[in-house]
Amino acid sequence: MSTREPQEQRVPGAGVEINLCQMGDPSKPPVFMIHGIYDEWASWNLVYDAFLDHYRVIAVDLRGHGKSDKPQRGYELTDYAADMAAVIRALDVGPIAVVGHSLGAVTTGFLAADYPDLVKAVVLEDPPGRFDPKSGGRMSPMLDAKRTTEEQTYQFFKETGPNLGEARWRDQTRRLRNTADGPFEIILEWAKTGNAPDVVGAMSRIQCPALLMQSDPDNGGVLLDHLAQEIVQGLSNGEFQKFPGVGHNIHKDAPDDFARAAIAFLQKHA
Repeated sequence: MSTREPQEQRVPGAGVEINLCQMGDPSKPPVFMIHGIYDEWASWNLVYDAFLDHYRVIAVDLRGHGKSDKPQRGYELTDYAADMAAVIRALDVGPIAVVGHSLGAVTTGFLAADYPDLVKAVVLEDPPGRFDPKSGGRMSPMLDAKRTTEEQTYQFFKETGPNLGEARWRDQTRRLRNTADGPFEIILEWAKTGNAPDVVGAMSRIQCPALLMQSDPDNGGVLLDHLAQEIVQGLSNGEFQKFPGVGHNIHKDAPDDFARAAIAFLQKHA
């Protein structure tokens, strides 16, 4: 039976339980969707309808996020990727097309590089090309805002994104406060020690077709131009699309353009 009603369930990851949502016609090919930091499976709400015309959607909550387990430690990119591999195997849906945003895009890259048998095509939406002191500079005030009162968290988002509006401020407040400290702490640790994972190197090991999407660095995008070019040059079967004037959350700020580009790519390769 075809249904667009979300069906949530918990599935074993790599030593933790992962919450996910499935929706759509079971006879259609599945697509796996991985959100960014301090988000959840519902991150993709504005593009679900477009995807459900062609795919069955499986959207996850990363460890430390949403309704998934929140261990104190265990937030290396390889941990996230191992969880996703375990979930794909548990659901018996591999090889599968995977769409990831930001932290989810980097996770998607490591998943495709380290578990090539499970992935047949990837869409990488504005991944941070490098975790460095600048990344730490973004995470530190966010972690501070998370650890204050709910009203102070809300004020943080109101000040940093004055054009987003009441609904987005409240939603961001809820999602940030529902995220574990660990995902932020490890990025701050990488920034401090310089021992960050090699994102560009991992992306160069992706063998399946890959679409790299870059939002506008002048509008809040985290993937800088020179790193985008390094990633594209390293992809053995890659395509590239830039979204001028669009912020880091392409699927939220330009959902129609995002869905059109992602689905066109996946229709060719998955």
